[in-house]
Amino acid sequence: MIKFRNDIYFSGMKKIVITSLLVAASISTASAQTVTGRFELGNPDRAALSIPKEFSFDEVPYLIMYDSNDNNTIQVYNESLEVVRNISMKEEVPFHYQLTYEDETRDIIAVNEVGRSQFCRFDSYEAFVENEKNIDPSFSESWLIITDLGDGTKKVKVDYSNTRFTTNEQMYYAYDFFGMQYPKVYFVDSPDGFIGYKAMYAAQYSEWKISGTRTESRNKPQKRIRMCNINLNQGDGRANTYFEVSQTLFNEDDSFEYIMPKYKLSTSGNFPQHSIGGESESGLETTKSTLISEQNEIALAGFQVLSENGDVVSDITFDDGFEGVINNMDCAFLITIGNSRYLAFDGYCNSESSTIFFKIDNKKNNAIEKVKIAPSKMKVFPTIVSNGSTINVNLGDDNKDGSDIVVTSVSGAPVRKIRIPAGQSSAKISAHTSSGIYCISRIQQGRIAETQKIIVDD
Repeated sequence: MIKFRNDIYFSGMKKIVITSLLVAASISTASAQTVTGRFELGNPDRAALSIPKEFSFDEVPYLIMYDSNDNNTIQVYNESLEVVRNISMKEEVPFHYQLTYEDETRDIIAVNEVGRSQFCRFDSYEAFVENEKNIDPSFSESWLIITDLGDGTKKVKVDYSNTRFTTNEQMYYAYDFFGMQYPKVYFVDSPDGFIGYKAMYAAQYSEWKISGTRTESRNKPQKRIRMCNINLNQGDGRANTYFEVSQTLFNEDDSFEYIMPKYKLSTSGNFPQHSIGGESESGLETTKSTLISEQNEIALAGFQVLSENGDVVSDITFDDGFEGVINNMDCAFLITIGNSRYLAFDGYCNSESSTIFFKIDNKKNNAIEKVKIAPSKMKVFPTIVSNGSTINVNLGDDNKDGSDIVVTSVSGAPVRKIRIPAGQSSAKISAHTSSGIYCISRIQQGRIAETQKIIVDD
């Protein structure tokens, strides 16, 4: 059984913006004509049905299918629909790393009733009991816990163990800590009547104390990098599909190659240092752990070109402070201009949003040379956040004419818009939205100047 490659879809789409795109027909590291502007690479949201013909050994398209039982095996068909190659690729390579945390603890030194409101009144205790039996014939006075407060006043709590409508866990504050010590509902029996109250409580804590440090081992799979083909010579203005294997992109033989990522730990990626609270089910926080590893964020450190038999034919490590973005929906963009081919990756260079370009010369057999790191002005951080988190936007200039910041979903639906007045170069946005990928765009004089993407993760 087989299945077409475009049976596999992503759950969302993305928009990537490249600034300072190389636009000369032939570009070298010695001299280059560049235009600084905005370049929209497209929305590669589905698999292509073929290897681009410019990257096939015979310069003819091949039909590409996944094996129905193994998405890592690609079957290559010729024009007669004959299988000419079965390519078994690595799906992922594990990236093992460790993070160190500092643990802290604190004690609960008191619980205070901070408010209560009356919700019912009876003339007497007996009237209350009669009312409860009318509502629930199974009610028994044995459920009541009565404490004498003196001066003819009694406090009445309820043991909900045998009730049908609720539980002690629901009706007592921090039940897992204190049991039935702090009722959310209780009654006061006094000469003024039998009155029911709803109560609110707050815990009082001691200072945090360091209890030690610990190291956790983690693992993140390094998945294959998808390539999105933009051949300007054929009029392709943007990428719509991705492909995974090629024959002649990296060399001129008839074997197939694909790309695997290389990860590393970084000090300045997308994830800030954070604390992990030890909040209990009742909401009491008596433990917390703070991430103290200096390098605690995963970034793309480079990539490897692998042959179909698994051999590494090229090993590229990013330099000059560039770190690629890690995201399962990210792709490498393959841009063909004249006789030149460039592989582009989005990321950060010295904490500035940037794109790195590599020139590929297949006639020199796997020759891959970095030619440019193109920064963008606007910086958005962090780019991976949880719902409700704050996102910082730094425009990177004096914003003399003012700007609008627009947040949209990957489908283009507007989510939020804020105005940054002239002279103000930064703003904060709250990510109150559902999980997914969103685009943050800077609008100047009615036109999009720059766009960055963020991921909201529940």
